[in-house]
Amino acid sequence: LFMFDTRDECDKVWAGLAKQREDLVAHEWKEWEGISRQWASGGVSNFHYLLHLNGMAHRSFADLAQYPVFPWVLSDYTSPSLDLDDERSYRDLARPVGALT
Repeated sequence: LFMFDTRDECDKVWAGLAKQREDLVAHEWKEWEGISRQWASGGVSNFHYLLHLNGMAHRSFADLAQYPVFPWVLSDYTSPSLDLDDERSYRDLARPVGALT
């Protein structure tokens, strides 16, 4: 809780905080653009790209309430070996997980 003597003092502090927020958002945007470019060009693996995005979202392996999110992409859990070249090994990404049978 902040208390100010004047409205002008409050406005100056608010403007300073807003500027810091703008700078932080600009920095995060540049960071996201950089990692996205690296991923798109093959310079970063899918796993490391997702790990980085989770980090930018403040998700951590140390906090079970904010554990990193990784998409569920496989559908074949019964074969003795997984053939990554077989399209049937992957789930239909056009449908949400809840709509799968």
